[in-house]
Amino acid sequence: MNARLKKIRKFLGLSQKDFANMLNIGLRTYQTYESGDRDPLYSVITKLSEIGIDINWLISGEGSMLNKHLPDGITVKDIEEYQRISEKIDAQIKENALLDEKMRTISERLEELDDEARDMMLESFLTILKAKVS
Repeated sequence: MNARLKKIRKFLGLSQKDFANMLNIGLRTYQTYESGDRDPLYSVITKLSEIGIDINWLISGEGSMLNKHLPDGITVKDIEEYQRISEKIDAQIKENALLDEKMRTISERLEELDDEARDMMLESFLTILKAKVS
């Protein structure tokens, strides 16, 4: 069951801490479930059922992970779409972090230049940006 708990957590795109919070249990308690040291309490299994996890699959590994009777108004496609969007957001966050780091490096390098050289570099950047926008 521990591998299936991890699979659910990964499917939802959650950290162990976030998944534990969602299940209303402590992080260490959840970690004992995922490591296989303990089986989840009935209340945790019930919570998983409420969010659309098939309990037969959770316990036995047979059938589909997602219950055919998801919460009102939610479909398997909704969950898959959420996962797809979540992955895109994560990728964009990583891309933005890399861009921020590059901009910080450029800014630091510009600060190291004397005033004349910095003005020339900034003028070059502006010319390039204007050409890209046009």
